[in-house]
Order: sequence, then C-alpha cells, then structure tokens
Amino acid sequence: MGGSDLGATGHPPVATEQEIAMTYWQLAHTPPKFDQMAAQTDQFKNSSQFEKDQVKAAVITDLKNSYDNITFNHPTIFAMKVHLSPYSEKNKGFVIKDFEDQTYFKYSFAGDKYAVVPRGLMDHQFLGPMNDDTMLGKINYYQKHGGNTFVLMIYLKPDYADPPGTLTEIDGDKYHIISGTVAHVGLYDPSETQQLWGDNSVEFNKAEKNDLLQLKQ
Repeated sequence: MGGSDLGATGHPPVATEQEIAMTYWQLAHTPPKFDQMAAQTDQFKNSSQFEKDQVKAAVITDLKNSYDNITFNHPTIFAMKVHLSPYSEKNKGFVIKDFEDQTYFKYSFAGDKYAVVPRGLMDHQFLGPMNDDTMLGKINYYQKHGGNTFVLMIYLKPDYADPPGTLTEIDGDKYHIISGTVAHVGLYDPSETQQLWGDNSVEFNKAEKNDLLQLKQ
C-alpha cells in the first residue's frame, strides 16, 4: 500500500462469508453447484413460497457474479480481537498474546464450512518498532482504559485450497481448507476506527531499511 495508514480513520473491508466461500471454489478450480448453494442461503430459506423461484434465480445470479469477481490481485483481509503484552522499552514494541501455532479463521456459508489457515502469522506476533509517540500513547491508553483489547487486521494472500472432496475436522466440524501467506498486519483501536500501527506503514518500512543498513555496516 502506498503511503502510511497510521492515524487513518476507518479500515479496509473485511472478507465476508460469501467471499471466503467463493475464494475457496476459485482456488479449488471448481465452480460450486450454484443451484444447490442458493437453496441453502438464508435469502432463499426466508422467502415466501410465492417468491422462492424468483429469489432463487436472483441468488444464483449473485453467487455467479461473486465467484467470477474473485481475484487475487490484492490481499484478503481478516479481523481478530487481540490483547497486547506490556510495552517493551528494550525492543520498542508489543507482543500479541493471542496467536497460537494452529490459528484458523472459521466461516460458514450456505451449509458449508470453511477454515482459513494464515501461514506465517507467528512472524507478525511482535508489533514494533513503535516510532510514532502519538500512536504509542494511544495504545498505552487503550491498554489501561480499553480492556487491552484491540483489533488486528490481517492481510492474507490466499494461494491454496484442499480438493472439494477433502474435508478437515476442526473442533468436531468438517471444513474446506484455504491457506495463504500473511503479507502484513495493522493494529486498530477497539472501535476499529483508527490504525495505530502497521508493518505496511512508511514508518515501519523506514525502520526496517535502517536496521538492514546497520547490519550491513
């Protein structure tokens, strides 16, 4: 992304259940059975008997458009609530306390379940260096007065899906699996209105470049 997002208000759109489902089928190189999928949507199930044919046709059109419009030119964005460690003066940053070796983003759409595996997520567990004192102050404020709860936007590049006939059991349910590499992350305040830190920011990239230059000297 060009420029810095630090202090920017609002956040980029997070992937919906339908988008995740269509991403899976695109990666699996297999169009879903749109007619069967439409019959499992809430729009169809909640429609009156007199409207069902019309609603189903409209839903099928929407599903096909959604499938056709899936591209992999930009990362898919996921959001998760996270909690931070106390600030480290030595390392100039925070550690996310919520990551696990097996982290999944789970979705359900039209009767099927999908789980996204974010490869490389643990590489983004440390948030730093913190080079913006204003944002650091805000993070410290939310740690003390906001329950130490933040929202992490995770930018992921999906590149793999298990074959449609392969389902993986997670916590007793069976899921279609999608995986991809985490490109970068952005930390937002609890109300998701402002980015407080991100490894896609100008500040972060400058610090990374300076660290590399120091290593080469």
